[in-house]
Amino acid sequence: MAARYHPAMVMDIATFLLAATGAVLAIVLIIKQNDLERRATALRQDVAVILDHLGISGRGPSIEKVSALAAEGKKLEAIRMYREITGANPVEAREAVERAMDKGSADDDTDGTKGDGTKGEGSAGEV
Repeated sequence: MAARYHPAMVMDIATFLLAATGAVLAIVLIIKQNDLERRATALRQDVAVILDHLGISGRGPSIEKVSALAAEGKKLEAIRMYREITGANPVEAREAVERAMDKGSADDDTDGTKGDGTKGEGSAGEV
């Protein structure tokens, strides 16, 4: 005589198994993430020791420096530095620096108008 299972009981068992599998998977992913974070920290420390030994600064130019150069009107220097930091092509770098320069000139304007007296629009992006 074959045992018969009620469909609701089969669904309950399937739901339990699915939930248990999901929980185990979540635990495995958390453990793996923690391991990767630990390894990345160790690698950063190793790189810092190597750079220090070689007398090389591990920090390159920052986006803030690009913004400062753009605010000073040093467009070509800002474009070169933006490309160095981001790996952008010349057109993308120029557009980003010009947006930063436009934003800087809009921030300096206290009455909210452009130099020609018309109301200015917000910039599309930032450096």
